[in-house]
Amino acid sequence: MNTKGITALIAIGTIAGFGLHAANADVIQDGGFELGTAPGLLLPTNMGVWSGDVTEVVTAQDDIIPFEGTQMVHFIYSTPRGPYGGIIGSELWQIVDLTGYRSMIDRGNAVATAEGWFNRIGGEDPNIDTQFSIVLSAYSGAASDFPTMWKHGELALSEGFAYTDGDVRSWEVATTSLTIPTESDFLVYRITATENVFDDALGTEFHGHYGDAFTLSITEVPAPASLVMMFGGALTIGATRRRRHA
Repeated sequence: MNTKGITALIAIGTIAGFGLHAANADVIQDGGFELGTAPGLLLPTNMGVWSGDVTEVVTAQDDIIPFEGTQMVHFIYSTPRGPYGGIIGSELWQIVDLTGYRSMIDRGNAVATAEGWFNRIGGEDPNIDTQFSIVLSAYSGAASDFPTMWKHGELALSEGFAYTDGDVRSWEVATTSLTIPTESDFLVYRITATENVFDDALGTEFHGHYGDAFTLSITEVPAPASLVMMFGGALTIGATRRRRHA
């Protein structure tokens, strides 16, 4: 076994020894888009709803079958109004209430962990965008004020990326973890498809880019939360999985 493998095992043993106390492994609402509710437009001001740029909830299409269940989200435009050159991300946001985790957060060792799966149309067209991401950010204040504080107003932020291939049968995972600052009142969970190859200024910006099975857990780490932040990413890099059966 190489040194990295030994380090990873030590990390697992260390974290297991201290213990991870789960609060809820399903904090995000409608993470699989199975409710069929159309995401809203513009930045959200209410808890537990998806809102952002132009997207739609769909069943299987473009030869892509949802990762789990029967529905998934299709990213379409990089703004709530349509295509726009210079803006390269089609984003959906959801505000997460932290009220139920107050005592855990106050102790300083609360960690939020996000995971989600992404896929895109097949083929080897060099202009097909490939990048997706999940972002977790923590804020202090009222959720209704989020649209005025989203840009550079966060207390802390973390981001995980996924890069998709041309195989429509495989989904790629993005994960990220964030130690929640004690001043936090709410988290924001953001999912993004990015025009990392070609920025379309007209027409449909994302011709076949999808996301599914988004989850969020909030756990307490009695050991310093930095241990999880240090080793957690190394243990989840490079995951690719065939779609999950409903």
